[in-house]
Amino acid sequence: MTPKQITTELARDLGWPDAPIDRLSVDPTPTALATWMPIADMAAAAQGLVGLAAAAMHEARGGPAQDVAVDRWSASLSMTASAYLTVDGEKPVSWDPLTGYFRAADGWVYLHCQFPHLRDRLLEAFALPNDRDAVIAALAKLPAQQIEDRAAQAGGCAIMRQDRTTWDKHPQAAELKRRPVISLERVADLPTGPSNGTRAQAGRRRLLNAWTGRSPLEGVRVLDLSRVIAGPMMGRTLAEHGAEVLRIGASHLPVFEGLVINTGFGKRSAHVDLRTDAGRDTLASLIREADILIDGFRPGALAALGLGQKTLQDLNPNLIYLTLSAFGETGPWGGRRGFDTYVQCATGLSMDGPDGPTRLPCQPLDYLSGYLGGAAAMVALQRRIAEGGFWRIELALARTAIWLWEMTDRLPAEVAPPKAKPSLGDAAPVMIEMASNFGHLRAMCPAVSLSDTPPEWRGPPVPLGSSDPVWTT
Repeated sequence: MTPKQITTELARDLGWPDAPIDRLSVDPTPTALATWMPIADMAAAAQGLVGLAAAAMHEARGGPAQDVAVDRWSASLSMTASAYLTVDGEKPVSWDPLTGYFRAADGWVYLHCQFPHLRDRLLEAFALPNDRDAVIAALAKLPAQQIEDRAAQAGGCAIMRQDRTTWDKHPQAAELKRRPVISLERVADLPTGPSNGTRAQAGRRRLLNAWTGRSPLEGVRVLDLSRVIAGPMMGRTLAEHGAEVLRIGASHLPVFEGLVINTGFGKRSAHVDLRTDAGRDTLASLIREADILIDGFRPGALAALGLGQKTLQDLNPNLIYLTLSAFGETGPWGGRRGFDTYVQCATGLSMDGPDGPTRLPCQPLDYLSGYLGGAAAMVALQRRIAEGGFWRIELALARTAIWLWEMTDRLPAEVAPPKAKPSLGDAAPVMIEMASNFGHLRAMCPAVSLSDTPPEWRGPPVPLGSSDPVWTT
């Protein structure tokens, strides 16, 4: 099975059986990742889907047909792009000392403490100081299940390591396997107000008219309500093809600045406090004029703010609603908090190392989900132009993990993967440099290319809250 065949399957899942696969070429270069798992082929396939969807949008809006090319080595390296970001020559992305694997009395657990509030909740649950040695000593005396349960009750992130067999038997795995890797549907059974038909037509006309041929997504408005990697990468992917992406945050929310930079290329950023009536009104106003809403909140969080799906459709019957979760929205773990490496541990993807379990040498759940979400949004845009309506897209990191296992069963293992990731110097051919308010940046270029409209960013990453919460196109 080739990356192009994987792209074909993904397109069919999205209801796009006539995707122009013949226009996609994948350079079969070696993987850049130190793993036997077929992540390079999957990365090339996902980014091929992005390129084809962008090219199809360009053609749907009156542009010429384009060829799409992906380099397998670059695509695989993009699965760990944050590791290659530098600001004034320094790497801003690092791991907290309390993030990682810890031995329990009967196995291993993984702690995710990248955000201070999650770290503090975990320490409080076990009455521990912020000291790695103290945490090691305390957790080694407790059963792994007890650690996981106490962390969950406290709103922290600790999870037992499971192997693939155990995960396959988990009811959450069964729940997720009932859905495709990417779910895309037109929501047609929700009530709409009498004026919504006119508003929907106006929205479609604006999208068709706001195009000068410069980029496939010129004039497309994307509201990015997400943090960390997967959701923000969906927004960055759309920005690479010309969309206006407005990232919404708030000054009271914790962030990881290195990841803000890594996923912020081509975006603007505004602060909106959704705890206030004024903030919710501002967000509602932005939603009315948006084309795509990326919801990276925990399932139910927007609904708790009065912005559930029915309300979103009433605000904008022409919206594409792109949702991302860790473990899905239904099932025993539906709505549970999670992050890439945390989900790796739960789904059997932790590898055995000389000193215990280790993470994969990349974050494929984040980056694959990010590229797949961006591609799905572009497919939905094409269908919305033709059919109109409110469209919903769903992805879950744990479903992407299942897809990784499914592809591992179907694809050959990497024959001779490198022993380590490329150095910064080795990655130089796929790096770009630019000035920013954060400092001088070096970051990975997009791994996909289009013959007429190559990906490009509207500008460098900007500090959070540096823009007004308004659309400019």
